[in-house]
Amino acid sequence: MEWVGSGPPNLSTAIFHAGRAFIASDVSMSPPAATWMRLGVSCPQARSISSSTKGTSGAILAYEHTMIGSDGLPHDRHPHPRLWGAFPRVVGHYVREVALFSLEDAVRRMTSLPAQRFGFEDRGVLREGAYADAVVFDPDRVSDVGDFVDPACPA
Repeated sequence: MEWVGSGPPNLSTAIFHAGRAFIASDVSMSPPAATWMRLGVSCPQARSISSSTKGTSGAILAYEHTMIGSDGLPHDRHPHPRLWGAFPRVVGHYVREVALFSLEDAVRRMTSLPAQRFGFEDRGVLREGAYADAVVFDPDRVSDVGDFVDPACPA
């Protein structure tokens, strides 16, 4: 394996990069996408893909166990647009425009999958006895339209 980092490689860095390449070849993904996918599967913590390249984020989102959420903070005086735009982005872009997965799968990834993964009982599902917040939207029209000037622009 050829070292491409800055400075001399150390053993843990070399093992990390070799592992990324091995995982990537095993699941037919780029090493960064495979690494994120593996971290998300083996660790019950959330991982952010906001800084990923478009190709990498698509590969990560295509993985069936990827949960979708937002780290937007609702009490900021000027919140990040993803607070209101994360879920509309998934439906508008990844479901409708790119067809990366179905609307039903997108809703599962934003609701029942995270609830199940984090152990929230009676959450993320619509059934008698469960806690539920329901959102009604038009999947043919919803879109993330907020920006840094008007982050709370309705989807």
